[in-house]
Amino acid sequence: MEEDDDYVILSFRHNERVVQVNARHVVLALPPRLLEEHVRFDPPLNASLREAMRATHTWMADQAKVVVAYDQAFWRESGQSGNAFVTHEQVVLPEIFDACDATGEQAALGAFFSLPPAFRAAIPPATMALLISSQLVQVFDLPAEDGEQHVHDWAQETYTCSTLDRTPPSTHPEYGNPNLRLPLWENKLFFGGSETAGYGGGYLEGALESAARIQRTLVSDPISLDPKALNGPADNTACIAIFGTWVTAQQPDLLATYRRHLNQYLARQHKEQLTQRALLDTMEQFYSEALRQLSELPFDTSGTGVHKGRSDLTPEVHAPFATVHQTLISEALAFNRSSCAPSNFPEEHEPGKEYLSTIARDLAAAWREFALSSNAVLLAKAAPVIESQRTH
Repeated sequence: MEEDDDYVILSFRHNERVVQVNARHVVLALPPRLLEEHVRFDPPLNASLREAMRATHTWMADQAKVVVAYDQAFWRESGQSGNAFVTHEQVVLPEIFDACDATGEQAALGAFFSLPPAFRAAIPPATMALLISSQLVQVFDLPAEDGEQHVHDWAQETYTCSTLDRTPPSTHPEYGNPNLRLPLWENKLFFGGSETAGYGGGYLEGALESAARIQRTLVSDPISLDPKALNGPADNTACIAIFGTWVTAQQPDLLATYRRHLNQYLARQHKEQLTQRALLDTMEQFYSEALRQLSELPFDTSGTGVHKGRSDLTPEVHAPFATVHQTLISEALAFNRSSCAPSNFPEEHEPGKEYLSTIARDLAAAWREFALSSNAVLLAKAAPVIESQRTH
């Protein structure tokens, strides 16, 4: 990959030929470690950036998985879900799940391996098959013994797992290194893989976040909602409209944010209040960003009424949030009922009235905090005028 005036020259080796492509902008969606190991950059990337690339684990690259096919889903017939978490010291398959098709006619169990890449590579295939079969029999009894095994080890794929990735991290990987989010070569080159995301690194949400970040850089929005583009104090009606448009635009993404928080709690082995925590995290994040957006809008509230400590603009600011809580709760519960992981936790899969009431109280408290804070933001816009009136 070579910088050349207004272009980036990409050279691809295809069999014995080298194919070149000239591009005005290049977005690299490959994981940073793979780029650092396999791609030559000219001019070379600086040392701090290369170190950030090496330090960013490729999500799941060191993992291996087995799918075992059966003539019928015998576990369903005996009333079992097919999902299991196994935690003893000699475990081979710590996470097992029902991998049937939608109809259940194509029966299968899937599982991840706990064994590290080097250990997996040293085990003969026949021995590995025996270990898999033994583990499944321990969990699901004798009918699990005679399945057709299909093992895939991503750690053995050169362009999926880097050399550094073959040593698994001891804790959940950290993502979001700011060095990986900066444009390079005069805004011609960008890192855009999920591992570069500010949140949700490694997950699909992270990939979407990275894509949105780069889109904002590369694509001009003909209708700017950026409050910084407004010159001086704006008409309050315009500010309300801009804020309402922003709130409405964010709402379709709240479920994805909830799923990201839920996955993080599951990855950390939390087993209680998963829905409650994930929903609260989602709304607190949403309200925090909404406050920031509100603070940056150039309201002129010098002539706005204030009654019993509340700005007359506050109800208009709050109006776009009217159905947010109920919509998100409904979407989150629907997701839980259709998702594999929450089905292992009955309280999350089918929450009772008391649990739902607790969730509602948590979200109501978060809303109250936002409502007070947003009103304070609007009052602060008129603080100099109010102080002047007190002085006179």
